[in-house]
Amino acid sequence: MAQVLELVVEIEPLAEGGYLALCPDIPGCHAEGKTVGEALDHLRDVVQVIYELCQKQGLVFVPAHPEATLNDIVWKVNIPLIARDIGITVQELLEK
Repeated sequence: MAQVLELVVEIEPLAEGGYLALCPDIPGCHAEGKTVGEALDHLRDVVQVIYELCQKQGLVFVPAHPEATLNDIVWKVNIPLIARDIGITVQELLEK
C-alpha cells in the first residue's frame, strides 16, 4: 500500500488581480490564475510536469520525502482561511 503524504497548497491574492497557488514542499511548484480554481488547475498541471521531469532526470520530487510519488500526495487547501485573509466569504471566493 502506498503512503499518504499530505502537502499544503497556499493560495495568495495577487496585487494585480488573480491568485497565486504554491506548494512550498515541491521546488518550483507555483502557478497563477484569474480565479482560485484556475490557479489550482494550473498548479495541478505544473505538479505533473515537475513530477515527469524528476522521473526522467532521476531527481527527487518532494525533497523532504524522497520516496514520494505523485499518487502518494493528498493536497490540503484551507479555503476558509484564504477567504478570511482576503476579506470575503467562502461563497464569494468560490464564485470568483
